[in-house]
Amino acid sequence: MKTHIENVHDEHEVRYWTDAPGITREQLVAAVQEVGPMADAVRTKLGH
Repeated sequence: MKTHIENVHDEHEVRYWTDAPGITREQLVAAVQEVGPMADAVRTKLGH
């Protein structure tokens, strides 16, 4: 499991994180901007 989001502009990275049902690229980018790149914080923000 990844511990942080490296680059929200990298298609492979975005696909990895938006593979969960109901998560869009826009939601991912907004979450990273709000809580930073740490995966646990992003997952919590997105409710996953």
